[in-house]
Amino acid sequence: MKKLSLLLSFLLMTSTFSKAQQPDSLSIKQNIDSIIVHGQELIGKSTQLLLNRMNYALETSKKYGWKNHEAEAYMYLGMGNYYLADFPKALENYYKSLELFEELKYDQGVAQVSNELGVFYSKQEDYEKSLKFYKKAQEIASKNNFNKELAISLSNQAMSYFKRGMYNESLPLMHKALEIKTAINDSIGMGYELKRIATYHFVKENYPEGLEYLNRSTAIRTKIGDKNGIAINTVTIAEMYQGRGQYEKAIRYFKETYKQAKEIAYADLAQYTLEMMKQCYAALGNYKLAYEYQVQARDMADSIFNEQKSKAVLELETKYETAKKEQLLAEQELSLANKETELKAKQSQVIGLVGGIIILVLFGLIFYNAYKNRQDQKMQLAILEEKERGFESVIQATEEERKRISKDLHDGIGQQLSALKMGLQTISGNIKDQDQKEGLLRITEQFSKSAEEVRQISHQMMPRTLLENGLVEAIEDLLKNSFQFSEMEYTFEHHNVENERFEERIEISLYRVLQELIHNIIKHSGASEVSVQLLKNKGKLLLFVEDNGIGMKNTSGGGHGLVNITSRLDMVKGSVNYEPSPASGTSVTVTVPVA
Repeated sequence: MKKLSLLLSFLLMTSTFSKAQQPDSLSIKQNIDSIIVHGQELIGKSTQLLLNRMNYALETSKKYGWKNHEAEAYMYLGMGNYYLADFPKALENYYKSLELFEELKYDQGVAQVSNELGVFYSKQEDYEKSLKFYKKAQEIASKNNFNKELAISLSNQAMSYFKRGMYNESLPLMHKALEIKTAINDSIGMGYELKRIATYHFVKENYPEGLEYLNRSTAIRTKIGDKNGIAINTVTIAEMYQGRGQYEKAIRYFKETYKQAKEIAYADLAQYTLEMMKQCYAALGNYKLAYEYQVQARDMADSIFNEQKSKAVLELETKYETAKKEQLLAEQELSLANKETELKAKQSQVIGLVGGIIILVLFGLIFYNAYKNRQDQKMQLAILEEKERGFESVIQATEEERKRISKDLHDGIGQQLSALKMGLQTISGNIKDQDQKEGLLRITEQFSKSAEEVRQISHQMMPRTLLENGLVEAIEDLLKNSFQFSEMEYTFEHHNVENERFEERIEISLYRVLQELIHNIIKHSGASEVSVQLLKNKGKLLLFVEDNGIGMKNTSGGGHGLVNITSRLDMVKGSVNYEPSPASGTSVTVTVPVA
């Protein structure tokens, strides 16, 4: 009978545990659903935040076998890479997405990523491949009534014809795409299509009509907060004035475009505007400014197109090898040549030698610069490590003192106050005089308040929950104590960190960082909702904190709280990133490597 009872208890515990797992998995699925659904909103607004969230969505989807979300995450990663001008990585992610969508027979996904691949190849001026993918997207979209994907395909085909000067073929496709996008209320797509029609009219020198279409596009993009689209519209106006020879106006709009492009990390567009400003200043005869912008454009181009530098080195090597072959051929024909041929052979040898010396000098300079950079990096690293060791010692000493004071308060003064309170309660029970009894009760209540204040101070100095139970319970206590008497609502989610302990310095650092962030939110943000997430992924602890307040106007200054956060994270080789939140407040991502 006892064995049967134990067996039934075990089965009940197993069933309860199994049911407890389901909501956790479901909440993770809902979180990934939300990340994917809101991915489009981050494109061109907060590209790095998009990449961070999609990398998390990708790893989580792989873990749980959610191939549809895996394919979507790859597609959005490709878009983010494209905006940051990391073209090889963008292409790799697009093809991974396409392969998964085709494996799942998810036609809408195939149409979406085919359109993105068409855009990619159009950017590389490979119009044959570009049209192949656009046609593929059009065929699938028409067959399945995917109006959004159909409109995108038609619009992209129109631009492909437009870039090759086939204007008459492009305009009907643009208007058809605009008609579909208007019907399905695709505000983002309408903004793009109106801009493209405006460009057509500018090329045809129908400037008033072109500006009308462009203003309609800008109004839509401003309404939906499409910063990327607004930047593209601005550069289109600049190009129009440049084409008409109104260089002063063109420069004004190019400068505005450059500012917008830098804000959204659109590197390709920023480099293009620098190049155009160089041309405008040169046309105005201001060669000093033209040269300055040329230098800036060249520097930015170097950072974007590293592949082009590799090709340049390869061309030098090819020329050198060619010179060597020509020299060898001249030597082989030397016995049959006359004096004139001998002279030419010697000239070829000299040219080859000079070319070789030039190449050797170039390589020598490259290696010297690389060596110098490595030495500079070593010195900077040594200085940084020394600073970190000093700060770490201060932090460790501070935390040890906090723990000592917290323990003394809790075990010493706190227990003494509790004992005094109990003694007073005992005495008051034996007193007959009502006035004296009430006086003792008031003193007892004051002792209770003092004991509670001591307990609160002890908890703030070093939470016992953190030392005994770990981060998750400590964070729950911190959030509860911080917001219980405020009108702010909060949520706390955690994944892959339940019942797991980390190095004490890591747990204390993350706790103090969150404590500082919550203090800033309560004091400065004006928020009504706060979201906190803690998760472990690929050997890293990730802490996400978002609010819907007024946002942080400046995270680069030297505020004491922000400096403390950065310094604490430096001590555990962590990092912090501040971004505007999709909820219009602030989104903070803290990353700390763990073993």
